[in-house]
Amino acid sequence: MSKSKKNVIDPQSVIEMYGADAVRWFVLSDSPPERDIQWSDEGISGSYKFIQKIWNISERINSIQKKDSLTNKIKNDLNKLINKLIKEVTYNIDHFHFNVAVAKFYEFINSLSKILSEHESSKEQYQNIFKQFLVIIYPFLPHLASECWERITQQQNLHIQSWPTYDENLLKVEEINLVIQINGKKRAILRVKPNIEEKTLFDMSLDLDNVKKFVENKKIVKKIYVKNKLINFVIAE
Repeated sequence: MSKSKKNVIDPQSVIEMYGADAVRWFVLSDSPPERDIQWSDEGISGSYKFIQKIWNISERINSIQKKDSLTNKIKNDLNKLINKLIKEVTYNIDHFHFNVAVAKFYEFINSLSKILSEHESSKEQYQNIFKQFLVIIYPFLPHLASECWERITQQQNLHIQSWPTYDENLLKVEEINLVIQINGKKRAILRVKPNIEEKTLFDMSLDLDNVKKFVENKKIVKKIYVKNKLINFVIAE
C-alpha cells in the first residue's frame, strides 16, 4: 500500500466488514513476512469464506447424532491427516513460513470436509481430531478458534492448551504413485513402495502394457528418474 499511489486500505473498515480473523488470515496467507502485502478484494473475500467453512464444519461435527464408531480405516485416515498437519504447521511456524502453513490448513479442511460428508458418525472421534486442529490454528484465527472450542468443550481455556505432538510412525508412506512418462507425456502410474532401487523401477515400468507399446522396437536414449515421483523414458522418434 502506498499513500502516493492512493491505494491505502483502511483496516478498520475491512475489519468491520469481514472481521479481524479474516484480515489476519489474509495477511498471513498473502506472502512471506519479508514481502509487501498485495491487497485484493478477492483475497479477503476468500479468507472470509474459508473461516465460514471452518465454522460450518465445527457445527456439523457438534450436531452429529449417530453414535456408530468410525471404521478403523477412517480413524486411521483422520489420524494421519491431523498428524501430518501438526508436523507441517509446526515446521512452517518455526521457520516463519506462515503462508505455507496457511496452505496446509486449506488442504486439511478440504480433506476433513470430504471425509465428514461421506462418514458422518461418532461425534466424539471427530471432536478429538477437530480440537487438535483448533489448538494449532489458534495463533492464526484466535477469535474463531476460541468460539469453536467453547462450543465443543463448554470451556474458555483454548489459550492454555499444550501444543499437540505428532506420531512419526503414522506419517510413514507405505505406497506411492510413480508417474511413468514417455518423452515427457504421462503414459502410466506405477503403485510401489517408496525408495525402491532405480534399476528395479525401470524394469517394472517397462513391463507395464501401456509403456511397452510405446517403447517396443524403439531405442531408449535416456532414462530420467525423479526419486519417488516419476520416471521419464526418452525414446528416439
